[in-house]
Amino acid sequence: MSLDFSKESWRYILLPVYLAGYQAQGRSYQVVINGQTGSIGGQRPVDWMKVWLVIAAILSPGVLLALAGLLTIILGGVGVLLGGIGFVLLLVGLIVAVLILRKAMAMDDI
Repeated sequence: MSLDFSKESWRYILLPVYLAGYQAQGRSYQVVINGQTGSIGGQRPVDWMKVWLVIAAILSPGVLLALAGLLTIILGGVGVLLGGIGFVLLLVGLIVAVLILRKAMAMDDI
């Protein structure tokens, strides 16, 4: 008897691996979870209405303060500080909103 192992190939699999499939928003999604490292791979649905509501909630304080500062400048000239704070909040909100939007677009990978 002669054994030849020259064409043998191996694949290492880290176990346990959990596989799941689910339906959300009329589509099928698959998820793979590595049981040793806890890393997750797969697709995730994004609720765009919630994303836009969060972005609106982040931007609204800056817009409201900037408008209030503009109105007080027009009416009495004392809203420069209020308008400046509103403008800074609006810029910070825009940066955070862009980051949230990019993250949501990366999650919706179908």
